[in-house]
Amino acid sequence: MTLKFHAKALHTERTEDHVMVGFADDPVATTEFVMLTRGLEPVPDIPDEIATGLYFEYADQSMSGYGCVRSILLGEDRISIKIDRTMCRQIPHAEFVVTFDPKDPHAAVLPELLAELIGTEATFKASGGHA
Repeated sequence: MTLKFHAKALHTERTEDHVMVGFADDPVATTEFVMLTRGLEPVPDIPDEIATGLYFEYADQSMSGYGCVRSILLGEDRISIKIDRTMCRQIPHAEFVVTFDPKDPHAAVLPELLAELIGTEATFKASGGHA
């Protein structure tokens, strides 16, 4: 099953500690969102696959996990995220297709941040056109 929504809010962030990309249907009254994040530094007493692994969350922490993302295809105005449902049964959709405004200032850094987020855990392709 594929979930589709338009993101009126786009968030990108890179700090010394983490990289994050998020899409939400509304900046205030959010009902749908997806978030991808990766820690950049090991954390004492936390396994590396969690501390520095690719984390995916949809709508609520109960629908989240590590090792869930199979692939990401980024187009000019949309992103398609495919989920490995065998690894993450708690996520109710096999694919998320999110459209966004390509003129949003955060959209310019999406290819760079997504490539860093994905690492070697999944595939990533930036098509420049429609995903």
